Amino acid sequence: MGEKYEISGRATIGDTNIVNGQAGAVGRNPRSQQDVFSQVLSKELPDSRLGDLADQLNIVRAMIKEQALARPTAEQDQEIGHAAQAEIAARNGDRDTVVAGLRKTGEWMLAVAKDTGTEIVARLLAALIVR
Repeated sequence: MGEKYEISGRATIGDTNIVNGQAGAVGRNPRSQQDVFSQVLSKELPDSRLGDLADQLNIVRAMIKEQALARPTAEQDQEIGHAAQAEIAARNGDRDTVVAGLRKTGEWMLAVAKDTGTEIVARLLAALIVR
């Protein structure tokens, strides 16, 4: 008749996914878009620095408004609005809205942040802007 088999030890059927740290998607055919990892941002933006961030965003926002003063494009107006949204959120202690606003900004705001020496804004933008 049929043979009998005995299996000892560990048997795995299917995929094995081991994640050490953060992951946006794991497994077969994963999909993930526009993830924000709070743990990473906690290092760049602790709650104790939100007031400092708001002050620096005020400086950056004033500078980008000054640069766009003559004839701002719609994109520049939009970026100024995102900077204002992030500044208000920082003053209110709302880190998630800060991040949402800053993710919508771009290289122009990052360059201004670097030029003005606003280190918190520059580091945060560098971490958030997808190039």
